[in-house]
Amino acid sequence: MTVKMPGVVWKPISRNYTKRRRARTDCVILHIAVTEASSLKGWFNNPSAGASSHFYVRRDGTIEQYMGAEYISWANGAGNSRSITVETQGMGTGSWTGPQVKSLARICSFAHEKFGVRTSLMQNSLPSSKGIGYHRLGVNPWRVNGGELWSSSRGKICPGYDRIPQIPTIAANAAGGTYAPVANPEKRPVKNPKPVQGTKNKHLSKAQVKNVQRALATCGIYRGKIDGVAGPVTEEAIEYYQRNQLWGNLVADGMWGPVCVAHYKWVKQLQTAMNNWKGSKIAVDGDYRKVTRARVEDIMERNHGGAYKGVIDAKPGPVFCKMLEIPTHP
Repeated sequence: MTVKMPGVVWKPISRNYTKRRRARTDCVILHIAVTEASSLKGWFNNPSAGASSHFYVRRDGTIEQYMGAEYISWANGAGNSRSITVETQGMGTGSWTGPQVKSLARICSFAHEKFGVRTSLMQNSLPSSKGIGYHRLGVNPWRVNGGELWSSSRGKICPGYDRIPQIPTIAANAAGGTYAPVANPEKRPVKNPKPVQGTKNKHLSKAQVKNVQRALATCGIYRGKIDGVAGPVTEEAIEYYQRNQLWGNLVADGMWGPVCVAHYKWVKQLQTAMNNWKGSKIAVDGDYRKVTRARVEDIMERNHGGAYKGVIDAKPGPVFCKMLEIPTHP
């Protein structure tokens, strides 16, 4: 029988998860979705998503469930086989709302009652660690020696610096079985607020910030105004870009610095060079995500044993770059 949590919105998905009961369930892992979407069902049902979670909690506290709680979601890498996973509405920075904190406690309490998951806090991603945890525990460089790797994106801070301190409150509410009101930690919006200058990109001029905003808008990542203001929205877009590159040793710090710029320019050079080879043309946007990665793999397969003598791993290393006559990744 499918395990459904009482009082949630049931929106079952048909793919991107493993329809097999977990051999053990000993943790609940909390995430931030980096989106303001009211639902993740459409994305999790997308064949190209390759990801899913058991639950999604909107800012107003509404909980959606996408698969039986006994099945294996695709959210935690090596920890998927033992965890219940929860995505939440919101961006990279900011806190969970009061209703979200309350709903997260409800999910943790449900996991405790149904699967025996402890309501204590996880300290790391070691296979022996149990309880309530968060994604960053299994992400390098925070992952402890011997801990499970929960993401291949180095520097991923999910669920964010402002939310991690809220998790002890969530655990305490889950352990008590009663959900004490939690004050909404987010500030009320101010009428006609003045643009807030960010702190991470003050080295950029207004014109340079506009160029970054345009670049990330072309990638479909930045959706704010092209105003040259390096505020929170711009920083979140940069952080998302950094975290989701499938090639390059980027740290998701929200700063458009030399390492990030070098990666961006190199990817555009790679994309331009690949468009000169047989096969589908791709956008020259500096974004090394699934489209570019798939094109790299396509060229490798087309030319394997001929112009390309390397392995087919979708990573443009020295052999691949030499074939394209471009420098290796900086």
